[in-house]
Amino acid sequence: MSTDLSQYKSNQIRLLMVAVERTLEKITDAVTIEEFREKIQKIESLKQKQKRINKLYSLLKIKIIDSCMNEFKEAVEEDNLDDKFCELDEIIKSNADNGTKINACRPPGDVSEHIRSHFMLVKLKQKRALELYVKEKEESVKNLLNTVQTMRDKAHEMENKIVELSDLVCKSNNEWEEILTSFRTA
Repeated sequence: MSTDLSQYKSNQIRLLMVAVERTLEKITDAVTIEEFREKIQKIESLKQKQKRINKLYSLLKIKIIDSCMNEFKEAVEEDNLDDKFCELDEIIKSNADNGTKINACRPPGDVSEHIRSHFMLVKLKQKRALELYVKEKEESVKNLLNTVQTMRDKAHEMENKIVELSDLVCKSNNEWEEILTSFRTA
């Protein structure tokens, strides 16, 4: 079943032919001999002839591969692929011998960055900046709340001290009045 590859000049076309032939072999091997027997035994004249069924199976595989390869060869010859592959080989060799390195445009290593558009990257930067701004504002609000709570606690303490001092002043006023009334009465 092997194809004569000596007629082709290009190594790449030879490799392509081998790959196509192997693929066709895999396709034909997908139907096993048992499956083929099961289907072919429905024909009355072949029911008892296992050797003929085996031979028919082998011939069918060979014929399928040969006819497909012939069709492929005709397409290769019609499109003149062998010459095109030879030209490609020459171009590759001439560029390899040239010695000048061509700087091709390559995407960055991070796939997520080169898939997105430029505007998406700008929007993501703005989003990060806004998130940072919001975080700073939340921290300043938290600090302000702590300051307000501290001041309220101090005000409450001062109010309590004022009440205590007021009670003390009232008590001392009452004591002075008692001392003064006791001096007046004495």
